[in-house]
Amino acid sequence: MRDIIAEYKAGERNFSGADLRGADLRGAYLRGAYLRGADLRGADLRGADLRDADLRGANLRGANLGAQWIILGGTRSDGFQFLLTNFTEEGVRVKAGCRNFTWAEAIAHWTETRPIGTKLGDETHMLLANLWDLAVIRGVSWGDA
Repeated sequence: MRDIIAEYKAGERNFSGADLRGADLRGAYLRGAYLRGADLRGADLRGADLRDADLRGANLRGANLGAQWIILGGTRSDGFQFLLTNFTEEGVRVKAGCRNFTWAEAIAHWTETRPIGTKLGDETHMLLANLWDLAVIRGVSWGDA
């Protein structure tokens, strides 16, 4: 199995598609890592610093995130997948592509740039509502959202 902690310390950031099933990544500093499509099934990520990490398409089934959480939302017709995350020291964030907003910033940004009544606007606001509903149903802690 790859030692991505050592690779990260050596400057590597691209772990796209990496097989990290069952990896012990407790407390790992992976800020800004590109983990798109990585297989993290059963990985122990308690206390890992995942701020700004790209986890789109990553398989996190059975991964232990500790107090951190991720809600995978739908994908807009232009290919942007929406996520709601709560990572250590980052707080609750809405992420889509390169966007990384607080909840209030997300609503303000997409209300201005993707107004309701347009195809992308209607999709965007439906995806945001879906993330909100999933968070409420799962009883997640919103902290300072």
